[in-house]
Amino acid sequence: KYQAMVRGLHYRIQIASIKQMYKGKIINRNDAFVDKEKQTGLYRYYVGLFDEFTDATKLLTEVHELGIKDAFIVPFVKSARLEKGAVLDLKDIFPDLVQYIKFYKIK
Repeated sequence: KYQAMVRGLHYRIQIASIKQMYKGKIINRNDAFVDKEKQTGLYRYYVGLFDEFTDATKLLTEVHELGIKDAFIVPFVKSARLEKGAVLDLKDIFPDLVQYIKFYKIK
């Protein structure tokens, strides 16, 4: 199931983007994921793996309630993080992105 999900559109919650190890307990979840940005050297920490945006918003609410107020949802396609421009370009291929676009008021 994991391989099938990461081949298409999926969402994760970014909880931190820092240069050192994240020490929060939330990173102990079995769905935690860490990605190193090659250009900046920053580590991006994510939790969750959802194929629908509405499911990701539920975990985002829980993460905010834990005090991680700057956490946000990030869409991925084929395990590649989508930037805002790509989200707009791909909304016809992946209709679920329309909810993401509305939620974050992307133009």
